[in-house]
Amino acid sequence: MDSGKKLTHKTRGQGLEKGFPDLFGARSTDGKLFFVEVKIGKGKPSEDQIKFLNAAQDNKILNGVAWNLEQAIEIVNGERSIKNLGE
Repeated sequence: MDSGKKLTHKTRGQGLEKGFPDLFGARSTDGKLFFVEVKIGKGKPSEDQIKFLNAAQDNKILNGVAWNLEQAIEIVNGERSIKNLGE
């Protein structure tokens, strides 16, 4: 299984900084930006990923870490963020 090394190599070549989340976009309803870091199993976000999401939080951008689809939807809906990391 790809641990993210291939993706990291590709995204860095495209100018994205370390820690840039797996998913990002803008809600069609209001244009609010969101960043979602996707993890599987017992995967945990890296220090760079946490720093990126904390910066997004400081700038009032929807953000968080999701281990399943429900959590990703909660992030986009503004119901979950990096502040919920321990939950």
